[in-house]
Amino acid sequence: MRSKAIFAVLVVLAALAMPSTADEVDDLILDLRYGQPDAQKNAAKALGETGDTRAVDPLIVALQNSNSDIRMLSAYALGEIGDLMAVDPLIAALDDDTGSVRGYAAHALGQIGDPKAVDPLIAALNDRQLKVRIHSAGSLVRLGKPEYFDQVMEGITNQNSDVREAAAEALGNTGDPRSIEPLNYMVANDKNSAVRQAAAKALQKLSVSTSTPVDGRITSVVWPDVRNYNYDEAVPVTVNFRNTGSQPHSFWVGYSVQDANGKWWDALHQQTASIQPGYSWSVQLEWNPPNIAPGGVYASAVTLWSGYDSDTGFLVGEIDRKSKASAFWLVASSPASTLPPETV
Repeated sequence: MRSKAIFAVLVVLAALAMPSTADEVDDLILDLRYGQPDAQKNAAKALGETGDTRAVDPLIVALQNSNSDIRMLSAYALGEIGDLMAVDPLIAALDDDTGSVRGYAAHALGQIGDPKAVDPLIAALNDRQLKVRIHSAGSLVRLGKPEYFDQVMEGITNQNSDVREAAAEALGNTGDPRSIEPLNYMVANDKNSAVRQAAAKALQKLSVSTSTPVDGRITSVVWPDVRNYNYDEAVPVTVNFRNTGSQPHSFWVGYSVQDANGKWWDALHQQTASIQPGYSWSVQLEWNPPNIAPGGVYASAVTLWSGYDSDTGFLVGEIDRKSKASAFWLVASSPASTLPPETV
């Protein structure tokens, strides 16, 4: 009995001797709030590395700190944590007086992946500082706007090493496989050690985001009304899905219908913004019947894809699929009714 009591005491003492992660985060939050500037900077950086959402509110407050380095590191940390609560404060930080704060606010918005940041980031492409424009473009690519990739590339050959470093960070933030080649070049050839380190870190980050299996699940579908549609009517569908993987990802959603002869007709597919793990998304698509489509009964199908091959024009990496037989009817001449025909 006594040995059990001694063992219990030893377990308690061992637990007391081991600082918990919760205590460390609490201490860092106190440092951020009340410490000297150097302690505040270190705390902001460390809180981002913890990924603990309890740090979000203190870091948002720190975006108003009089020290621009603390504001910059707080913006970066909020991106590392990835909480949606930080989106509006980071959008406001795009108007900060200091360029480095604006740049890392743009970077963080890409990390978080909320589509409401798209328009503010597009506006930030007109920023007077190239580094801010580069980070904004990189985040836009991550948010499902690959057309801005070339603007990220503007910085990799710039004479200013700070600009090249920002370009490396932005390339790592895009999640775009096209970033791998220029980053490898920077690691091997750039004369500045900080740039080489930034490129190496970006490659590591990019390899995680591109090698981790993408996973998602269609949670529900709002199918077309079960009725007759005329040729001048769009046949709509709403697809609700969730990112069930471990990394943020921009998905593609396809919608197809099949006529009574077995021919499939594709609607325009749609790419989403970057969706955080565990978050849900909704996409609305519609099929506009061409005049050559036959009348009769149609089945419908929706598919969640991991990507799109621009060379072939095909969606790739099927993740999930839902279908419905006898989803609706298409009629050429009679007005659409609220009931399906008696015979098919």
